[in-house]
Amino acid sequence: MKRKAKFAVMMVHQFKEWIISVTGDAEIGAEDQEAEPTSPSALTPRQRRFVDEYLVDLNGTQAAIRAGYSSNTAISQASRLLGYANIEAAIQEASEARQRRLGLSSDHIARELQRVATSDIRDAFDANGNLLPPHQWPDNFAAAVAGVDVVTKSMGEGEVIYTSKLKLWPKAQALEALGKRIWPERRGKPVRFALLEIKTAADIVPALAAVAQAVANGSLTPEEGQAVAGVLETQRKAIETVDLEARIAAMEAAGGGAGHGRGV
Repeated sequence: MKRKAKFAVMMVHQFKEWIISVTGDAEIGAEDQEAEPTSPSALTPRQRRFVDEYLVDLNGTQAAIRAGYSSNTAISQASRLLGYANIEAAIQEASEARQRRLGLSSDHIARELQRVATSDIRDAFDANGNLLPPHQWPDNFAAAVAGVDVVTKSMGEGEVIYTSKLKLWPKAQALEALGKRIWPERRGKPVRFALLEIKTAADIVPALAAVAQAVANGSLTPEEGQAVAGVLETQRKAIETVDLEARIAAMEAAGGGAGHGRGV
């Protein structure tokens, strides 16, 4: 029976290692656990550093690592930190402050993308098909020009032909970026919805029903619902593994007690 108990413990450890290998994350250690800030101005130095680093590339995991959190728990740390309302508010405040310093706004960026996305090459030519000088280009078209190459070709006897080649910013990429700004996708942010406490494997069934309902009423996107369902399935397997360990331990205890009684 002791061998079975050891086998169950080994299964639990292997399962935890599998979770770490799949998610790339481990349990958050005590040294990395920090209380939720009570206001955007009450962040710890490391939380403030996370906010600054997050604005560099909007990558929560890398921001957590650069802020000084363990790389083994960076995924969990990023999810936890981004889930704090006051850290989200601090990120928003820092982003708005940067926009003011640069004199930029989201409307300004969207407007520049719109110029590229709606540019028309015909605006660069006159009625006779001749390329207009740059100072005569309409502002919308000029914003879409990435560069101008002037090629010279000698024809002999002092005659030189100048050929201009225009390079425009990619319209497809501009359209995609503009679309994401107007209709942003919900990706990589923590989601919140009502979910019953899960203590046993049987509790997973109503939990999955709640996820399906949240997707149906629009509280979760289908992708978010699928991700949450995957987490619930992982939790179910973990609960069943722990239950198996407990049953084996109980059987071992019962078997040991019976054997002791027979010996007496």
